[in-house]
Amino acid sequence: QILDDGGAMIDTYSWFPADWFGGTEDGWVNSDGEPVDDVTFTPGMSFLLDVVDEGTTIVINGEVATEDYVTTAVQGYNFVGNSTPSTINLQEMTLTFAEGVEVSGGDNIQILDDGGAMIDTYSWFPADWFGGTEDAWVNSDGEFVDNVTFAPGQGFLIDIVDAGTVITVPSAL
Repeated sequence: QILDDGGAMIDTYSWFPADWFGGTEDGWVNSDGEPVDDVTFTPGMSFLLDVVDEGTTIVINGEVATEDYVTTAVQGYNFVGNSTPSTINLQEMTLTFAEGVEVSGGDNIQILDDGGAMIDTYSWFPADWFGGTEDAWVNSDGEFVDNVTFAPGQGFLIDIVDAGTVITVPSAL
C-alpha cells in the first residue's frame, strides 16, 4: 500500500506467482490484476507491506541515497523512511519551521512494530523549551534520547502540527 504525504492510501499492489494470473514471471499486479513495472519509490518514501506468509522476505533495489532526504511536510501524518543501507539515529533527523511560525511543540515521530502497532512516540522541541543547548527529540518524560535508531528501509510516521515544517532525514553515507 502506497500512501500520500497526508497518510491517505494512493494505491495497492499485490504480489502473485506467474501461474496465478497467466503471466510468464512472478510479479506485482494492480487491483485489476494487470502487471505493473512503472511504480517508483523516491528516496525517503515509505510504504506499508502486508505479508500473509510467515518468513517472507522482500528485496528492494535501486540507487542508494547519498544526500539528505528533505521534504516539506503536510499537516498531519507523513510516512517517511530510512532509504539508506545504514542505520540512522533519531537525533540526526531535524524539523525546520517556516519563518514566522510559532512552534506548537505538538510535532512527533511515531515508531511502529512489524504489525503496525505503535511502539513509541518522541516529540520535537526547541532547545529553549526544555533547557537544552540545541533542538532535539525527547521521550514522553521530556528526556533527551540518543539511542533511538532506524534500520535500513525502516519507515515511521511523523505527525506535523505546524504548517510549512521541513523534515530532514540524513544520509548515513
